[in-house]
Amino acid sequence: SVQKLKKINILLDKIEGEKRPETMKDDFENLLQETESQIKALANSKKAGDFKKSFEALKQDGANALKSGNQILLSKTIEQLKTLQNESYWANDLNWVKAFAYWKSVFHKVFWKNSKQAKIYLDRGEEAVKNNNMDEIKNSLRGLWSLLPPQMLQKNSGGEVEISGVMR
Repeated sequence: SVQKLKKINILLDKIEGEKRPETMKDDFENLLQETESQIKALANSKKAGDFKKSFEALKQDGANALKSGNQILLSKTIEQLKTLQNESYWANDLNWVKAFAYWKSVFHKVFWKNSKQAKIYLDRGEEAVKNNNMDEIKNSLRGLWSLLPPQMLQKNSGGEVEISGVMR
């Protein structure tokens, strides 16, 4: 129910708030550097300006939270920065190509839910890479991810599914 979710969110906020301030400050500063670097890599992208605006707003929110000692606001800002970092990472087409290359390299080590379908996605992706077809590379990669076994999937703190073994 909605009330239970609210209580859980309040408890999570309290737990996050109990993190040591130095650790949260370090997390924030590291995320700032990584995210800014990723956004700079998108300099020629249409989305770069939007990412930059969001980044600057979150940077200011985090600075305000640090200045006032508001750990809950800092925690929320860190989570928003993680989301922005993830979005800016996947906005770079090169990262999709790298991810496809990774899954191609480990293809025979994975116990796919449906190995025939996974092979079809792999073949489509290889053809897409040859033809520089980003939409098909993305579709092939998403198809492969949908066929991963459950033990390779995990939920992050935001409830989003992450794939274990995927490195940026």
